[in-house]
Order: sequence, then structure tokens, then C-alpha cells
Amino acid sequence: MAADTEPRDVWRWPLLLLWTFYLVLGAFPEDLFYLLRAFGQVTTQRAFVNSYWLVYLAWILFLAWFVVRRARFLGMELADALGRGLRVVVVAGVGFYPLRISDVLQYAQVPDPGLRYLILGFAAAKALALFLLLALLVGYCLAHRRLPDWKDG
Repeated sequence: MAADTEPRDVWRWPLLLLWTFYLVLGAFPEDLFYLLRAFGQVTTQRAFVNSYWLVYLAWILFLAWFVVRRARFLGMELADALGRGLRVVVVAGVGFYPLRISDVLQYAQVPDPGLRYLILGFAAAKALALFLLLALLVGYCLAHRRLPDWKDG
């Protein structure tokens, strides 16, 4: 049996924990916005931005930027890396949309059946998108090869 000559990367599990925390925060951009505003003790009248959509867009763009950078680092062509980043933008856009999955029971009480099924379908799509993003990040963090150093690009 061949010995594993590759050094162990002790940062895999903390990195996975950090990415999971990132996804949990991204799943609730509205709550995160109000939490950050309360933590910073910013009143509505003095706020630079009064919308949680900035958190929503920032979370999506950061994740897409990360995927494009990692794809380029691993030798992927620019067009392919941008295509992969665009797919992440679409999936993250659904996953980070400010719709509370925890309120599904309230969504089921909507009287109009068409609207009710649309909202419930989108809540299911959001849950699936978050699962796909988590699977993407778990695959990245737990890949067999050693993760690149921060100074490598």
C-alpha cells in the first residue's frame, strides 16, 4: 500500500465551516442586513443604503468572483471560467433570494392556488439551490489535492 505523500491540509475543515456559515448568512439576506445595521447602530435616516438587496447582490457577486478565480487558478480558460461563474450567479441568485424557507407553512395558506404553488415552488428551488451551492463548496474544500495557498492567486 502506498503511503500518502501529500501533506495534510489542516485548513480544510475550518474553511468548510466558514463557507457553510457564509451560505447560512446568504440564505437570509434581509435578516443579515437588519442585524448588521443594528450591530453598527445605524439608524434608517443615517444609513448609506436602506435596502437588503445590496447584501443579496454582494453575496452573489463574491461567490461568482471566487469561482472564476479558482477556475482560472486551476488552468481553465477565461471563457470557461466566466461561464462557470455565470452558472454560479444564477444558482446563487435563486439560493440567496430573500424568501424565508422557514415560513413555508404560512406560504401554504395563500388563498390563490396559482400564487401559492408559485411561491412554494420557488421556496423549493431556493432550498435546492442552497444545497447545490453547499455541494459545490464541500467538493472544493474536501478535494483530494491540496488547496492552493492564498499567495498563489
